[in-house]
Amino acid sequence: MNPVSPIKRAMGLALALVMAGSAAACAGPASSAPPVSQPAAVTDGVYTAQVNGFSLTSPMDVEVTIADGRLTDIALGENSETQNVGVLAVEQLIPRILESQSVSVDSIAGATVTSAALKLAVTDCYEQAGGNAADLRISQPESTGTETYDVDVAVVGFGGSGAAAALAAAQSGASVMTLEKAGRIGGTSSVTGGINVDESMHVLDAEGQVVENLYAVGTDSMGVLFTNQKGYTNYGGVAQGWCYVSGRIAGLDAAASLQ
Repeated sequence: MNPVSPIKRAMGLALALVMAGSAAACAGPASSAPPVSQPAAVTDGVYTAQVNGFSLTSPMDVEVTIADGRLTDIALGENSETQNVGVLAVEQLIPRILESQSVSVDSIAGATVTSAALKLAVTDCYEQAGGNAADLRISQPESTGTETYDVDVAVVGFGGSGAAAALAAAQSGASVMTLEKAGRIGGTSSVTGGINVDESMHVLDAEGQVVENLYAVGTDSMGVLFTNQKGYTNYGGVAQGWCYVSGRIAGLDAAASLQ
């Protein structure tokens, strides 16, 4: 039997002490859960923020009112956002934020840059009031509801072509449903444009008056479609003719296939 050296005996004793300490630590009382953070107190008032939106020429001014620690009003101030896209998106997004008291709501499709800018401005104002930005990022539950519709023709996308297809199918007697994910109808057809013309292709000035002896045709002119009180409508679009013609052809064919 070999005697155990003093060094080995000391190492064994140290190892035993370490293991005993580890066992004692494992057997100790369970650590308490971290305290739940409380929302930061915010100061009521009216706050303003300026952020960059979709416009490349000027920022968006946003005013946020906080009362009783809650967002109670959001107003869009000076801005150069696209009138029928960005501004419309803000009008649709504000109620979502106020209702949920959160910026973690769905943005408006087709205006995601403006939507993100508004959320940033609201967060900025909330922080100015002493709030914590994390308190405005409350996750929203996803919708699980389903609805069933029974129609003859479903048109997915209500831009220029989709609108023409839906109208043609409906005029042919089909029941029609249109689906559009953006916050507006018209798709890119509603934001593209050319030179304003009248029904005789005369160029119109900013007041809608004819510029004598000046015409615009082809891809330089806006499409003249439908009818209004003047007898014509300038519907935005450079070279939009095929857009509407092809949509109408598809709508008529879809309706005819039902017969």
